[in-house]
Amino acid sequence: MKKELSIAMTTDQNYILQTRVVIWSILHSAKKNTFFKVHILCSPQLTQKDREKVLDLQKQWNNISICFDEIDEKVFENAKTTSYISVATFYRLVISSIVEDDKCLYLDADVIVNTDLTEIYDTDLTGMYLAGVKDCLIQYNMQEYVSYKDVLEIPTMDGYINAGVVLMNLKMIRAYDMEKIFLLCIDKHYKIHDQDILNKCCYGKIKYLDLKYNLFMDYYERLDMLAHTSFSQKEIKDAEEYDGILHFPGKYKPWKFMKMRGSHWWWKNAKEALEPQDYNEIYQYAVENTKKNDWKYILERCALEENIVIVGFSDIGRDVAVSLRRCGINSIKCFCDNSREKQNTVYHDLPVYSVEKAYEKYSKALWVNTSQVSAKVISRQLITMGVKKENILVYIHKSEQYYVNLDEQYLEYEKQLLAYKESGREM
Repeated sequence: MKKELSIAMTTDQNYILQTRVVIWSILHSAKKNTFFKVHILCSPQLTQKDREKVLDLQKQWNNISICFDEIDEKVFENAKTTSYISVATFYRLVISSIVEDDKCLYLDADVIVNTDLTEIYDTDLTGMYLAGVKDCLIQYNMQEYVSYKDVLEIPTMDGYINAGVVLMNLKMIRAYDMEKIFLLCIDKHYKIHDQDILNKCCYGKIKYLDLKYNLFMDYYERLDMLAHTSFSQKEIKDAEEYDGILHFPGKYKPWKFMKMRGSHWWWKNAKEALEPQDYNEIYQYAVENTKKNDWKYILERCALEENIVIVGFSDIGRDVAVSLRRCGINSIKCFCDNSREKQNTVYHDLPVYSVEKAYEKYSKALWVNTSQVSAKVISRQLITMGVKKENILVYIHKSEQYYVNLDEQYLEYEKQLLAYKESGREM
C-alpha cells in the first residue's frame, strides 16, 4: 500500500528550474511505496512553458502528481519584497485554503532533499499548528536577535523556526482561522518577511524537528559552530551525515555564485534533474555571474569606459564610487537616483541626478547598478529608457555573510580582492 504525502511549494518564473530540482531530489530519495501529491502555488502569469518544465517529471516518475494552483496576488499587494525575496514566498501563508488535506509539508525551492520525507510527514502534530527546525543562523547569532522578540511581540526567540521546511497542520490552521491572522500581519513589513509572521502567529504551538531536516549549508563541514546553541549534540552528530534536507538560504545561491560552501550538492542534483539545455543555461549564467562579481573584472570593465554612471546614491553606491576611484577608475561622471530627496546634491565632486537627467547627459555610459533591493526593477527602467543591456553592470555587494559562506578553496583569493578594493593596492 502506497503512503501518500501532500507537498506544497511556491514558485515564479525565476525559480522554476530550482523547483524542478527540489522535486527531483524528493523523488530520487523516496522509498518505492511513497506517493507525492505536489501543489505548486504560483501567479496566473506563470507561462505554460515554464509549468511544463516541472510537469514533465510526471512522465519520468510514476509516484507523483503535480498541480499548479494559481494565487490572487492582490492579497499580497502590501507585502515587502527584495531582489531575492519575491511575492511568491508569501504564498505559503494561504496554503490552508489551497491544499485540502489535513496536513502538508511545505518546502522552499532552495533545498535539496536527501531522505524519504515520510520521516518528517509522520510527525504527530496534535495541538500544534506547525513543525519546523530552529533557524540555524539565529541560533548561532542569538545575541544579535535576542531583542527581536520585542518586534514580533513574542516572549523569546529561543524556539524561532526557519520556514523553509515546515510541516503544517492544515486542519487546525483552518479550524482557528489562522490564515486570516497571517494575512493581517503582511503590512507590518517584518525583517524576515512571512517567516516572522508564522513564528509570531503560531508561537507556543510549534513542534521542533531535528536539525538534519533543515540544515543551512553555511555550516557544511563545520557543524561544530552550532555546538553551543540549543541544538543537542545528538542532533549535530546526526546532521553530519547530510542525509536529511540541505538548505541554501540567503541571497548567495549556488545557481548565482559558484563559490559558495556546499554548492556541489546542488549542482550534482541539478545535473541529473534538469534537461541538458536547461542545465547548461543555468550553469553558464552562474559562471558569468560569478565572474562579473569579481572586483578585478569590474575594474577591467570600467577601465574600458569614458563615461560611468553610478546608479543608486546609497552607502553601497558611494562605496563603489570611492573604491573605483581608489583603484584608478577616473571616468565616473555622476550618480543617479530615483529619490528626489537625493537629487541635486554633490558627493566628492560627483553630482546626483535623476535617472532621466543622467541618461540625457550620458546615454551611452556604463551604468553601474548598485541597488541591492530593486536591481531588476532599475535595470528594466534603464532598458526601457534606451540603455543597452550590455551597458548595465549589476553590482552585488558582498556582505560579511558572503565571506562566511565561501568554500574554503576560494576564501584567500576573495579576501585579497576585498583588500584590493579597500586599499587600491593590487594583489
